Amino acid sequence: MKKDLTGITAKEYTFNTEEDICFSDEGVELCAKIVAKCAIHLQKKGVYKLFGDLKAKVTGSCERCGKQQVHFDVARRFNYQYILGEEPSLGSEHECRVEDYDRVYLTDPVIESSDVLSEQLVLALPGQILCDDNCKGLCPLCGINQNLESCVCKETHKGSPFAILNTLQKN
Repeated sequence: MKKDLTGITAKEYTFNTEEDICFSDEGVELCAKIVAKCAIHLQKKGVYKLFGDLKAKVTGSCERCGKQQVHFDVARRFNYQYILGEEPSLGSEHECRVEDYDRVYLTDPVIESSDVLSEQLVLALPGQILCDDNCKGLCPLCGINQNLESCVCKETHKGSPFAILNTLQKN
């Protein structure tokens, strides 16, 4: 949903949005239904503050065993400061301050809410998507799902992790 900032003349403009976002990154595919409550404050001429809360129901794949359709909820509070105009040019060595993290310069006074929400969704995701906290994953030797079956690979390859190299042909 596009929001034109020039049309906002009141001190606060609030809106709710609901969006479906699907993306794939580094072998992980996610689909999420995002519900967000947002507000835009006109701080001064050409400077706007967008803040809100998002909640999402996310579907992804377990990163240990590959099980599809792992469902979980995420929630996140966010805020941005939008400044109409060109970003000031800084020297090659510039220390980024905390207040610069959420500052965005716009040449066109339009905010695309799906861009904001997808970025915030990525930031809200856990470090690792798991089907269960106790997921055993796949055996690195035979590839069997250790949550469903047990394998004997660990018992036969005890000792050095490099023992498998002994079975390679010598040239």
